[in-house]
Formats: sequence, structure tokens, C-alpha cells
Amino acid sequence: HRFRVLTKNFKVEWRRLNNISEGDLVAIDNRVGLFYEGPTQEVGTRAYESYQTTHYPFNRKVKVDPNLGYVLGCMASDGYVGKYKAQFIASDPEIMRRMETAWVKSFGKNLHSVVESKTPAGTRIWRLFCLSPELDDFLSSITGMRGYAKGKYLPDLILQAPAKVVCAYLAGVFDGDGTTSSEVARLDSISREQLKRVQLALKALGIKSYTKGARLTVTGEHLLRFKKLVRL
Repeated sequence: HRFRVLTKNFKVEWRRLNNISEGDLVAIDNRVGLFYEGPTQEVGTRAYESYQTTHYPFNRKVKVDPNLGYVLGCMASDGYVGKYKAQFIASDPEIMRRMETAWVKSFGKNLHSVVESKTPAGTRIWRLFCLSPELDDFLSSITGMRGYAKGKYLPDLILQAPAKVVCAYLAGVFDGDGTTSSEVARLDSISREQLKRVQLALKALGIKSYTKGARLTVTGEHLLRFKKLVRL
């Protein structure tokens, strides 16, 4: 996916997102509709490596819809993807309920387990574990994730999806790493690539934001649009 860029040397070029540098100006339409709006896409999984295991197999096509968008957004916030070890952690039972509902609609009922426990401080938390190494590998392949926050970013698969899928992804990200009040919405991430991609997605939805350090912020009239489109 390429963007039209005005470089520091005032040259207009088409560049992929990972080739855009600080100081480049990106031309993006403010109107909703920038994203793909055709028939629902599907992602096949048969091409991914299958492990010899007694775990539940995962061998199906997955729709690129708001359910998958929300799952990937949650995984990009409080999730971990590693070989045989994908999991999502939440301290809010409502967020876990939404995550599990979206997970089941995307991947089916038999590929996960939710366990409740307590931290040493006594805080209740819920963990959703992936029970399929094939699904773990699939999540890593489409998101580029292997590990925790530094390796997480909004994947091209979502960036090129319909606007409603992008909004669902952003809802998952903000549910995990964000805070929203009557005056401001903030997203914290140590992944600069994630903040840059989220900012571009918001811009394409007509929502202006600014970043400082490891934080992205939305305020003013754009906060109202953010709540309308993203806080589903």
C-alpha cells in the first residue's frame, strides 16, 4: 500500500509506509472511504506451516471483518504472539468478553481457553490462551508480531481493509493501551511504528491527532468524531 509523499526536498513520491521518514508530508483524504470497500476479504491459512501436534488444528479461511479487526487490535495492545504461546490479558471482564466474542466469530469455539487468576497484588485478571500452534503461526504471519510491544504495529492487512474493520482494530488497541475521557483520548505505546500507523489510520478517518514521545493524543472536535467512529 503506497502513499503520496512530499519529501523534505519538495519532491512528490509514492512510498510504502515503512519508507516514510520524519518530516515527510503525506497526502491523505480526510473523508471516510479511503479504505477498501469491496466484498469481504478472506485470508487463507493452508499455506502456513502445520506443526505435528496434539493441539487443536486450525485450517480454515478467516474473514477480514470487524471481528478480526478487534481481535488483532486487542493482541496489539495487551497480547503476546510467540510459537505455541499466543495469549491476551485483560483486567476488565467486559473487555475480555468482547475479545472472546470476536475471537469465536473469527476462529471458532475450540481454539482458545479463558482462565481467571489474581496478580500478587490481588488484582483479578483474565487470560485468553490460543490452543492451536497453527493459529499462533497465522497470527504472527499476518501481523508481524513475535513477542511484546516493540514488535507490534497496525498490519497492512488491516490498513487496507474497509473503514469499519480499521475502526474495530483501533477500538481493540484503545481498549488495551488507551484511555478516553470527556476531554481527551490517549494511546500509549513504546512502538513508534505502531503510533505512526495508528495516526495515519486516524487521519484517513478524518480524525486529527498528535504524538509526543510514546503517546498519541486526540482532543477537541476530533475527539467527538473519534468516539463516534472508533468507540463502537
